[in-house]
Amino acid sequence: MSRRSGQAGYVVVRGTKYVGRFYADEPGSKRRVRKAVVIGSAKEMSKPQAERKLAQFIEQQGVNEPVHLARSQSPVLTFGAAAQNWLSTHLSEKKPSAQRSMRCELTRNVLPLLKDTPLADITFPVVKSFVQQWKKAKLSYKTQKNLFGIVRAVYNHQLLCEQQSGKPGTLLPFLIKWKSVQPLKPVAQDEPCFSPEEMAAIVKASEGRYRALFAVAAGSGARAAELFALRCEDVDLDQGVIHIRRSVFEGIEQTPKNGRSREVPITSDVVQILNDHLAGRRFGYVFQSNRGTPLRLNNVLKNGLYRVLDALNIPRCGLHAFRHGRVSYLVYSGVSRAVIRDWIGHSSDAMIDIYTKKLGHFHAAELAKVKPMLDSTWTQVSRKEGVLQVV
Repeated sequence: MSRRSGQAGYVVVRGTKYVGRFYADEPGSKRRVRKAVVIGSAKEMSKPQAERKLAQFIEQQGVNEPVHLARSQSPVLTFGAAAQNWLSTHLSEKKPSAQRSMRCELTRNVLPLLKDTPLADITFPVVKSFVQQWKKAKLSYKTQKNLFGIVRAVYNHQLLCEQQSGKPGTLLPFLIKWKSVQPLKPVAQDEPCFSPEEMAAIVKASEGRYRALFAVAAGSGARAAELFALRCEDVDLDQGVIHIRRSVFEGIEQTPKNGRSREVPITSDVVQILNDHLAGRRFGYVFQSNRGTPLRLNNVLKNGLYRVLDALNIPRCGLHAFRHGRVSYLVYSGVSRAVIRDWIGHSSDAMIDIYTKKLGHFHAAELAKVKPMLDSTWTQVSRKEGVLQVV
């Protein structure tokens, strides 16, 4: 590299500006291409100062580094090609639910913008531009953050493959942080959450297996996929405990979300509903279709939950509202956070804070403890020389 000409660059005056010229490797070209960059005003700096500034710019661009030459001599790797490699080698090891959602997001919102973009050209301005396009498409803040994570995962996976190959790398580390490109974060909106009264009404208005399903959802706070995967041997009605050992996605069993099993106690009323539902059955799924297969979420919502919600004039939402409602009820009931984490399967108190929603009747009870501030027992005061005195 030291014998190649043009590495130091030179400065010329063009009008009132200093312009730096240097040579740089470009993909698809065997010879270096001359580049130009405006250094600054000729009135505000001397030529030696402009030369030093150009030298700093060349160093930042890395045109004298071996990786720059390797990048120009390697076939242009597009983001689309790197994404296919990521899908086939890395994403295939994830859970089916994660595979489907991430593949869908990649295909729908990322590849249309980046498919033909060279991977090495994904710089800060490029990332900033497609985040702005996601914002214009009115994607949610959470979705935009997930899409950014997919782009970073594809890039870093290809970078790791290059490092493991032992050949000169063509990619620089991905140093762009979400905080530097994120749009304005919207005001947080409360997720759907059933109050204790709503959960009781939903269970009472439901029939058959849906009544038992909604009762366990309200009484345990388990995820829908965990409820659908419950087997009869996971339920201990004598001890009043259910064992969360697996989850199910589109009929396929897999580990729970955090990869750990847990025990969740249930109250006597839920035990009674479960006992009536099972009617002595000891095998198979607790909540199963007529063919003995796990329930599907869409069917449960369409044929079970939505019908009850419409009849009770409660806005439609998913089964996760039971989970939010259970966490909120436990928090307001004074259950310790360590116990809530064990029962719900959260890894931190931060998730408990996110799940906890406002339950008005609990707030009313707390407000009753506060003495009114503006009642007739108040005494007027006056301020003299900075001291409050009774009038």
